[in-house]
Amino acid sequence: MQQEHAYLASAVAAARKGDTICIDAGTYFNNTAFIDKDLRIVGVGGYAHLYSPSLISYRMGTLIVRADVTLENIEFSGARVADGNGAGIRYEGGNLTVINGYFHDNENGIMGGGNPSNTVTITDSKFVNNGAGDGFTHGIYVTGLKQLTVEDSYFDSQNVGHHVKSLAAETVVRNSTFEDGIGESDDIPSYSIDLPVGGKATIENNTFLQRRATDGGHNNLYIINYAHTQGKGTPDEALNVTDNTFINYRSGGVAVTSSVKAPTTITNNSFVGINPSQVASGKLSDPPVNVNAFDARPSGLQSNSLVALRSAGRTGDVANFDRTGAQGSTLDQTTGISGNSGIAYLDGTFFVANRAQGIGQLDTSTGTSTFYFGAPGFEALATDGIDLFAGRYDNDRIYRYGTDGMLKDVVTLAVRVGVTGLDVFENLLFVAGHLTGDVHVFDMTGNLLATIGLGLGAGALSGLAIDAADFTLWVATGFGDGRLLHFDIGGNLLASYDSADIQGLYLEKPSLEFYNLVAGAADYQVSGADNQVSEPASLALLAAGLAFLGLRRRRAASGSR
Repeated sequence: MQQEHAYLASAVAAARKGDTICIDAGTYFNNTAFIDKDLRIVGVGGYAHLYSPSLISYRMGTLIVRADVTLENIEFSGARVADGNGAGIRYEGGNLTVINGYFHDNENGIMGGGNPSNTVTITDSKFVNNGAGDGFTHGIYVTGLKQLTVEDSYFDSQNVGHHVKSLAAETVVRNSTFEDGIGESDDIPSYSIDLPVGGKATIENNTFLQRRATDGGHNNLYIINYAHTQGKGTPDEALNVTDNTFINYRSGGVAVTSSVKAPTTITNNSFVGINPSQVASGKLSDPPVNVNAFDARPSGLQSNSLVALRSAGRTGDVANFDRTGAQGSTLDQTTGISGNSGIAYLDGTFFVANRAQGIGQLDTSTGTSTFYFGAPGFEALATDGIDLFAGRYDNDRIYRYGTDGMLKDVVTLAVRVGVTGLDVFENLLFVAGHLTGDVHVFDMTGNLLATIGLGLGAGALSGLAIDAADFTLWVATGFGDGRLLHFDIGGNLLASYDSADIQGLYLEKPSLEFYNLVAGAADYQVSGADNQVSEPASLALLAAGLAFLGLRRRRAASGSR
């Protein structure tokens, strides 16, 4: 018999073992409950958001779980208690399953322990900005279990603590993404995965992004930490790290460290910003590393560099620069003609957009352009890592091509802006508007979602790239005063460099290659050196919505454990 309740706690009290409780999508304030019977609780029509804006006096979390419980489509935020160790879910036993959960801005996302026969399984879930900033609170923190399984989930910007801390006898983490924050001290995790007592661990088919910033703790060097308490209580120690991608921008960063000489396999992984000596440290079995890919790079171009493509027939059509413009090597685009307008790198090949010929492949060993496809008139070129996107100024259309030259789609932008710069970021189109002097954000069907005012005025913009290293904008004014400008996402100017004739900007998308900011330009002259690689996009930077694109609440933090 169906019953309606004003509070989750009363619904749980009235339910019988094995029942399903449905919660309509929406936000429920200070709605806490203790669950000591086997239940399924489901958000219907979207997330049921259990928001705790006030200090929780009811034990240690929004939900206290001590039974076989399945939670689906539930969002948890704000959970905090007097001792600073609150949780969205305080787990105290039973077999817990979380499907499509969203945990953000809690002291812990999920915290607690069961007994050696219990399991916790988490799928299709997000953990963002959890942690009290003390280094003892985390995205997930479980102990005493038979097994923790995390699959198809996303972790970003836990506050000093770890994304996942597991003291289970067995830990399995698959098909998930782990990212640091964008540079503030309070959104930088320590370890991505911390397994203090070792145990049996399978870490496979994940992506780990370790950014440049650090909270000052030595733990930030390491991405996966294994058995730093000497494997106490876990006789079946084994570590398998397979088919993952590790992207490191921190000096000295290490993929895997261990305090015990456990049987270890580190195989078929891709490492960017990590050389073979940085893959493993501590007492890992020797040798733990084989059949891995390291830092593949475009032929003829330096890593960690700006690449400038000039517009018209001068010498040195393609040149290397570091992130602040110090010049390195150059290539001649021997068949380039007047009208080059954009550059992109995909599947081991640079592609050049040309107003007169369409899109051509650029051979970086010879500088020749071949295999032109698409209609002439393109003013911008970008990629999402799969396809090429070419923008037309005259009709504000975006043409999507495969690398074989086959046209897949045409998107007409809903607002006339005059496309001269383009980047594709987290399934959004960022467009430099020559007619407006601003950057406009469209969805993939052409609907305008937001405008980032730069105050440049019409007639200047010629190129655009999103720099996910710190989620900022690079724009070129090759049609105006000839500068390369660096803005934050709010449109505030961060830096300005003389840049002559830049006609397009590009920031590589995640792949096995180093990720370079690429500029289509002539006579690009700026000073300084950074030599850092740019970073792939963060879903969480957009999770706060387009109002305003990546701005999130910050909290003070100290220490790392």
